[in-house]
Amino acid sequence: MDLKSKMSDIASSKGSDGSYTIYTPAESTITSRRATPTPRLSHNGKSSPSAPIPGPIYTIRHRELHTVLSLKDGNLSLENESDPYAGHYWRCSEYQGWLVFRETASGKFLGRDGYGGAYRAGDQHQDFGWFVAIGASDAGYHLRSFCPNKSLSWMAVKKDKRTLVNAQCSNEAAVWEFVEAT
Repeated sequence: MDLKSKMSDIASSKGSDGSYTIYTPAESTITSRRATPTPRLSHNGKSSPSAPIPGPIYTIRHRELHTVLSLKDGNLSLENESDPYAGHYWRCSEYQGWLVFRETASGKFLGRDGYGGAYRAGDQHQDFGWFVAIGASDAGYHLRSFCPNKSLSWMAVKKDKRTLVNAQCSNEAAVWEFVEAT
């Protein structure tokens, strides 16, 4: 008897009237398709942001706006952390010494459009998605990305408070917190 037949015998039985009774567990064992990591908390119950290192998954939070870097409907933007339709868990990895961020639900990479303006999420990792996190004076981090002219640009937020763009100087750059998910 093959495995399929054995499983069929265990999972159901044929009644005298020709109908089948299917046995199911008393409790559902199906888990959410999208696990929601919990941000690591410090001893005082507040999030404990740190500089990103390759390996962990982070929520990347805008320090001033208290919104998070998210992928929603295929678009990169800042959204409320409680938005159930926005993917905002980013796995940090390393490529040739640069930080790379990949959204865990979609598998898309954080990067730029390649034309020096907006940030986006793409299907493939490219040099426009190479980042460094530089400490900012107000206890957060600036994200800087590689530019084709071999310079680094600062990640900033437009006046709409949702769209990510390049900044011309550090005074315009966004300050980020990297909260490790557990």
